[in-house]
Amino acid sequence: MFDVGAASVSFDQFHDDLAKHLGEVNPIKVAPRDASIAFELSDGRSFTYRQTSDGVVLESGSSADCVIVFDESTWQLFASQYLGIISLAMTERITFSIGGFAEFVAWDAGLKNLYFRHPIYTPPAEPFDPPRAFTLDDPSAENDVEMSEALATYGFVLIKGVFTPDEVATMRADVERAKAAATPSDGRSWWATLGSGDEVCCRVNYLSDQSTLIDSLTVDPRILRVGALPGNGLVCCDRHSDGHSVVIKYHDVAQGLADLPWHTDCGNGGHDLLCPGMNLGIQLDAATEETGQVHYLPGSTDTAVIGSRPKDDWQTFAIDTEPGDLTVHMGHTWHVAPPPTQPGPGRRAIYLSFHSEALNDRLGPYEAYNDVLFKEGSGRIRVDT
Repeated sequence: MFDVGAASVSFDQFHDDLAKHLGEVNPIKVAPRDASIAFELSDGRSFTYRQTSDGVVLESGSSADCVIVFDESTWQLFASQYLGIISLAMTERITFSIGGFAEFVAWDAGLKNLYFRHPIYTPPAEPFDPPRAFTLDDPSAENDVEMSEALATYGFVLIKGVFTPDEVATMRADVERAKAAATPSDGRSWWATLGSGDEVCCRVNYLSDQSTLIDSLTVDPRILRVGALPGNGLVCCDRHSDGHSVVIKYHDVAQGLADLPWHTDCGNGGHDLLCPGMNLGIQLDAATEETGQVHYLPGSTDTAVIGSRPKDDWQTFAIDTEPGDLTVHMGHTWHVAPPPTQPGPGRRAIYLSFHSEALNDRLGPYEAYNDVLFKEGSGRIRVDT
């Protein structure tokens, strides 16, 4: 399993430095008034964060509404962005002597702001215009510049008609063969349980090993052209970081991580390695509300969202697609994939990820950051959410 790494940050020195930072930038309001949280090491050293009207106050000790207990190495992974709050809870690396996960996650955006300077997302004064769809039919540099600018502005773009009906049909058939061959113990698939009790495969990774066409996508000129849009030298990952994978949506999932909540792709941790990153989604079926389409929070790249989901009155975009369309989003853009709203098959989409060479150097073949979340051989996240 992928070693998420080691860090050398000192618990005491980190908080000494943080106290100086708070003195420079208060008032900071990142949590509900009078909320408090404490981090306590197994040897008893602890600090409390308290939200006041004057900003966040840092105190020695662990007198708080929620007290999270770490061993020092786990604390170092958290304070260095190797593991996020959700990963800590799912992998049972922390315990709560007071309070629980809900109180901890309420501080997620605030801690990312305090620790890593991720800005808190604020809706723009003027709403975004509806995003336009692009095509690759126009080979001009101007078209690619416009796509790049849209990706930077919105955090996502839709490119229509990239793959032909014959290509889509071949990929569908290859996906169905891979799904039929998958087992919960194979280490390359994700599983869920429907309300009926049926076990279903909701994701298959490393499809390059099972499909000549999907394997060829790594060097497909269309994919490489889109992969160059961010302009930062990202490379396509085919045999690590889950490789070329397929997401398969189902109606009425009762257990398992088939329907992701609002998240960023670095939400499990590893922001410094995973970002900037980009994901391309080859749509094998029409994406609609009925089939479980993706929604995006525009302009949210590289931000933290208080409450880990947009407020009801914030502007979001749900993207309708047809088979053969390509969706593109930056990994640190907030997005969600709700369940299909009607019975029957949901959409299928093949995802290709682009990351930096630094991540390539860190990961071995068939290793991914998500590995840390799974019970080995189970095909299931350690804690169903």
